[in-house]
Amino acid sequence: MANTSNNHPSSSLSFTTEKFLRMSDLSDKVGICRSQIYKLIQQGDFPTQIKLGERISVWSESEVEEWMRRKVHLGRVTS
Repeated sequence: MANTSNNHPSSSLSFTTEKFLRMSDLSDKVGICRSQIYKLIQQGDFPTQIKLGERISVWSESEVEEWMRRKVHLGRVTS
């Protein structure tokens, strides 16, 4: 069996199912405009982007989906 553990923080991610989202896809997925997404990031209430290059930012689809699940759960608990 291959040793898959290393010191990289994302070593536990399953990259066979992981997908990166660009801003246009992200905005469509969560139904929130770009400026609101960045506002939520500043407030610490949205997953932060991953910089792939100087002008390329992406978001982890699994982190965004987890954020969405938490929002749905909190909305149901407080209602």
